[in-house]
Amino acid sequence: MLTALNEKNELVSLFQFNSRDQLTKIHANSSFICSSCKAPVILKIGRIKIPHFAHHAKKNCSSASEGETDNHLNGKKSLYSWLHSLGLNPELEKVYEEIGRRADIGVKSGNLEYAIEYQCSAIAPYIKSERTKDYRSLNIIPFWILSYETLQLSESRIVKLTEFHQQFLRYSEALKQYFLLLYSSEMTTFMIIYLIAPLSKYSFIVRLERLPQECVPFPHIPVKFSSLDAELFSSYLIHREKWIINRYKYNVGIKDQFLRMLYEGKETILLNPPWNGLPMRSNLNFTTYACEWQTYLYLYMKKGGIMTEKKLIIYMEKLIKQGVIALRRNQADTSCRFVAESVNEWLEMMEACHIVIKIGDQYSLNPDHIVFKIDCVENRNKVVEHFMNNYMHKIIELYNAR
Repeated sequence: MLTALNEKNELVSLFQFNSRDQLTKIHANSSFICSSCKAPVILKIGRIKIPHFAHHAKKNCSSASEGETDNHLNGKKSLYSWLHSLGLNPELEKVYEEIGRRADIGVKSGNLEYAIEYQCSAIAPYIKSERTKDYRSLNIIPFWILSYETLQLSESRIVKLTEFHQQFLRYSEALKQYFLLLYSSEMTTFMIIYLIAPLSKYSFIVRLERLPQECVPFPHIPVKFSSLDAELFSSYLIHREKWIINRYKYNVGIKDQFLRMLYEGKETILLNPPWNGLPMRSNLNFTTYACEWQTYLYLYMKKGGIMTEKKLIIYMEKLIKQGVIALRRNQADTSCRFVAESVNEWLEMMEACHIVIKIGDQYSLNPDHIVFKIDCVENRNKVVEHFMNNYMHKIIELYNAR
């Protein structure tokens, strides 16, 4: 902690002191208690960690942090300075006694109050959910910022996001895209990770934008439109191929529902048409891989013939309820809306690739679509390459137009 109450019940912030000598003096002449639980705390002035207050060992404080690291302490100081530089009046370690919570920073902007939480350690989803619910019960907006140091980023544009990371994903309604807000206390820089396409439940193709904190306003973070290009498209196709090969090599036969449905539809994993598993913004709505959920829609149309968009939506909702298709956690409460958007995008993509034709409000498979069917494993690579070369620019255009 960077704040505590002294014996006069005055809030003492370590921001007030510019030297270690000043801190040593108040350490010798003052005693302190936690501003939340009112238990005694110790002012620690060590050589490794920055000066901070700490509870006595094993003290159970309901609003205490998960165990503060230098990264967390420095992050709170840097974020406080950033908000102050914007002309706001932030309050470090703001205590909300009604709910027994202490935000890293409390700040008002206009008529709205925000509780800023700089998350540096892994927490279970229910903990984040409970904190969020508590803040909202006081009409306070929780503003979660994930520490950059919790991720291992590479220059490959592929990042692994665990379930812990994914609970902090944000969605831009205006841009219809997912992004992750990060902050580095060491570099005093914000990072925005834009999710382009999922490669698995935890791996994503991304774009990374770095923003020096002095260039970032609050509370409206400047999110940009992030597009798909030929390079990312090619990277996506490489991983799509790896997914297909791995699913073929490590399949469990009829116990695998996806392979069983392919078999029932007179298809196989290696002969699955190249238009199943295309990069779409809707892929991010599901943990089920794109090649799988898109194949389910194709097989349903292949079996059912002419059908409406509504019928496809109902079918997809049924697969979700059965657990065949899995939504990402942050879509669990809004599945109907995202299912409709996903089906709509898929139909639009299939029309553009001349796989589906639309007559009025009904859709059916284009009889000419068999020109890109894979008839044998030996011709597979050739057919896939031919299809992608023909439609790559159209696929990219539609992806970026959503």
